This record gives sequence, C-alpha cells and structure tokens, in this order.
Amino acid sequence: MDLVLIKKSNMQRDKDVNCKIKLDAKKGVFSKLVIFVLSLVFALSAAFVFGGCSVCRYCIDDSECEFCAIRNYTTVELFDNFSPSVVEINAGSQKGTGFVVRNLGSSVYIATNHHVIEDFILDNSVGINIQFVNKALAFSDDEVLLVGYDEYFDIAVLKVTSPSSNSLATFEGIRQINQIHANPVIGAQLFALGNMDGVGIAAFSGMVSLTDRILDFGTSTPLSLRFRPTIQVCVNLNQGTSGGPVLDMSGRLVGIAAFQSPKDSDGRPQVGVSFIMPACIVMALVDNAIENPTGTAIERFAVRLESANRISMIGLGGLVLERESDGNFTISSIGTQPTNTTGSWLSTGDTIENISSLRIRNNAVSFTEIISTLLLYIVQTTGDRLTIRTTQDSITFNNLRR
Repeated sequence: MDLVLIKKSNMQRDKDVNCKIKLDAKKGVFSKLVIFVLSLVFALSAAFVFGGCSVCRYCIDDSECEFCAIRNYTTVELFDNFSPSVVEINAGSQKGTGFVVRNLGSSVYIATNHHVIEDFILDNSVGINIQFVNKALAFSDDEVLLVGYDEYFDIAVLKVTSPSSNSLATFEGIRQINQIHANPVIGAQLFALGNMDGVGIAAFSGMVSLTDRILDFGTSTPLSLRFRPTIQVCVNLNQGTSGGPVLDMSGRLVGIAAFQSPKDSDGRPQVGVSFIMPACIVMALVDNAIENPTGTAIERFAVRLESANRISMIGLGGLVLERESDGNFTISSIGTQPTNTTGSWLSTGDTIENISSLRIRNNAVSFTEIISTLLLYIVQTTGDRLTIRTTQDSITFNNLRR
C-alpha cells in the first residue's frame, strides 16, 4: 500500500514539474513577443522623429522603403530602367519625345505633346516615325495610330502595334510609365528623359521650382488656350525633349515636358526654367483616350483657366470659380441649372466646400487638383454622380461616367 502511494506521489510531482516547464515556456514566448513589439514601436517612433525614409517617414532605410514599397533609384538606375520606354518622334517638321504609358505585349500606347505631332494631326499625309532607340525598333505611318489628343493640355496619345509574327516579344521588357506622383513639393528632385536636339535619348536632372504655376501665353493667344496649369521645374529641357517623361527619384511620373523657358528681352531662353504638364492631368486624359479611342479630341469635361486666379467649368452649368487671397474659392459667375442635377442651385459669392471628395475650403487646394478631379468624369446618359457643396447649398450632377 505504501509503495502505491509513493508511486502516485512521484507521478503527481512529475506532472507538476511538466506543467511548470510548459508555463515557463509560455512566459518566455510571451516575453519575447512583448520585447519584439516594444522594439518595433521604438524603431518606428525613432524613424518618424529623426527623419527615416524620405518617402513615408517611417522606414529607416532611405534607399528602399519596405513600408510603402517605393524604391528610390540612383540616376544611373533610372536611366537603365526607364530609357527603353522612351521614344523619338518625327512628325512633319516637328521632332520630339514620347513614352510608353501602357504595354499590352503586342502593342503599346505612347503619350507625347499635342504640339509635337500637330502636323500629323492636321494632315496625316506628312508622315510620322517612332523610334525605340534602346531596342532598335522603328514604326512609321500606317503602323502608328492616333488615339486622341487635347490641344489645351498639350497631350496626344498614339498606339503602335507590332507587325512581326512573334509580336509578344517585340515590346518585351519595356516598362509602362504610368504610376504618378500627384503632389510634388518644391525642392523635390527630378529626372527627365528626352530626345535632345534629335541626337538620341538623353538624361536631365533638376528639381521642382514652383507647383500650380499658371502659364500665361499672352494676349496674342486665344483665351481658350492662353492660361495653362503647369509645374515650373529647374531642368534644362532642350529642343526635342517636349513630350518626354519627368520622373521623381522613385520612377513615378511627375509630369510631361511641355513648354520651354520664356525668352528674355534679347530673345534668349532663360536658363533653368521649364514647364511640365502635371502627371495627374496627363494620365486622366491618357486613360480617357485609351478607353474611348476616337482619333480626334479626347472626350472630357469642358474646363479651362480664364486667368491666373479663375477657372471656368462649362461642363458644370457654366460655373466660374475665383481663387481669393486666402486660398479659398468663391463662385464669381454661374449659368442656369442643368437638367441633369438635383438639389439647390448654387449662388454667386458662395464659398466652395467640396467638389466630389476633394475638400476645398481652408485646404490650400491647387487648380491642378480641381482640374484632375473633374477630368475623372465624363457626361453620359447613365452613371456616377458628382456633388458640389458650398457654405450655403449643395448640388449633385447626375449621369456621369467615372
């Protein structure tokens, strides 16, 4: 009997020991987990306080941001990765640049400036030639299709289809340049690619000088084309670089090289002053052109700048907004209420609160942001809605396509 009791006592002791070992193991795992979490919080806090990644401010390694999956390239890497996507364009008397915005394998879509291919738009008998320098590919005339264009925003879209039997290999390895950096800041580094003076694709570097720069082409230009939204850059873009991509150091599109620097009193271009069309406007028009290929003007909202501080929205009941000294926008004039609207019609003098999801009031919104928001919509018989709210009223425009 005593032997049985001793055996049971030993078994209970072994069981208690095993339970204690398991409990200690769980405590050890829990302690390690707590230490890991605290270390992670400390690292993220330190990265935020002391700078960290220039892209998201949380990652510690500035060369490759694992938090937001955006890599910062060197200028050599940018050229190696993106120059194969850049093309030389010859159209009539014009020479310029373009770049691939969509690669379908057997065909590619190319963005460029309207003024680069204007001769071809007006008369396609003048001919057009597109050269992929890095892949020794050339296409001309019947192999190049005009998808659409916009004279005001100086954008045109072309489509090139491979004539070869092994068409899928023709554009292999050519990147799409269509990821955008919508809100670059003054001082941000830039990298541009362009067909310098028709002698080949060259690289240029610089920085953002001014955002939301309204370019005035002068009284000799029709009002419908006079004032344009641009980004002023300190990049020495030369003859032939028009239509080329301007990238940030992560390879995202900041804009398309559009207008050279203004000339001084002696007729010489100002050094280090160039203008690019913002990427958010460019890609909105490119997407519209590709989705609705007409070979003519790109379908879009009727919107333009009437001065350096006034924007006209003909497509929204003739609404005209004035930018005030405090950065807010008020209604300076308005037409009659369109039939495709619901709600209270707006009144002159009202301050704009929101256009769609874009918060306007007390938010230092740029003309570029307003325009790119409107370019997401196209009037049609059925579809989405766009709401404009003021401090007094709210109106919804129905039957839009987004």
